[in-house]
Formats: sequence, structure tokens, C-alpha cells
Amino acid sequence: MTVAKKHHYREASKSDHLAKEDLIGKQSPIVYRIDHCEWFDTRKISGKVKDNCIVAFFVDKSLKPWVVNQGNAKIISDVVGSPYAEDWHGFEIEFYVDHSVTMMKKVVGGIKVRPAPQLQVMNQSHRHWEVAIQKVKAEGWTIEQMREVYQISEEDYALCQK
Repeated sequence: MTVAKKHHYREASKSDHLAKEDLIGKQSPIVYRIDHCEWFDTRKISGKVKDNCIVAFFVDKSLKPWVVNQGNAKIISDVVGSPYAEDWHGFEIEFYVDHSVTMMKKVVGGIKVRPAPQLQVMNQSHRHWEVAIQKVKAEGWTIEQMREVYQISEEDYALCQK
């Protein structure tokens, strides 16, 4: 007997913007870099028109745009150091699902943000420099794999390869 794939009811949603369901099941930390933000006097969101909203677009173009609510906008503005959404480009933000978020007095869950965790800088003075060299030479780590664990410049990555 074969078991049919189960379908979560949200799979039928026509959400064209990032929602909490898009984050559920992803490995933490979930960090996205903001490409740019735009102000919209009106914007169609999940079939409804929303007035006066900020929408963040990400460097990773496969991600849906994200409608930034006031609470998350305050957190981002504090992290970035500017209350102007147009200044938020290039910043990395960590996303997570907060299941206690309420809307209209009902607990619905939602997306929350916090400052992205800062990676250690990997260079010749780092205490694990020899480990980094081992990862690159013996295990074939790419610069992308190194950047999942450390901040490393192309120059320092090249030194690991020598």
C-alpha cells in the first residue's frame, strides 16, 4: 500500500509575499540580505489591497518579497541605525517564526526578526587558521562553504588554498 503525499492547507495559498509558512522547516538561523525596500501607497497582498506599506526585496531573487510590519520595521531600523527603509539595503536580518503573534485578538503566529548573528572573521591571526586551511585543502571546502561558518575575504580564502 502506498501512502499518498499529504498537503498542508497553506500549500493552496496564493501568497506572493513571504509568510511564516515559508520559514517553517528551514534550518536556523534563517538569514536573508535585503537588496532594497520600497514604499507602496497601495499594494496587492494575497488578493487584498493594503495601504501604506514597506516591502523588502532580497538579494536572493528566489525569495518572495516581504511586507514589513511596524514591529519588525522598528527592530530593523534599530539594527541598521536609520528609520528610513530606503537605507536598509545590504543588511542581513535573521528571520524566525513566533507562534505567539496575535492579529485581531487571535493567536496566528508570524514572522519576527532580530539582528543576524555575526560570524567570526577568519584570517591568519584566527586561532583556527590551520583548521580552515585543512577544510579547504583536504576537504575541498569552497569559499561559499567557508562563508557559512566564517567571514572570510577572497584574499584569505586564496591563502588557504596555497
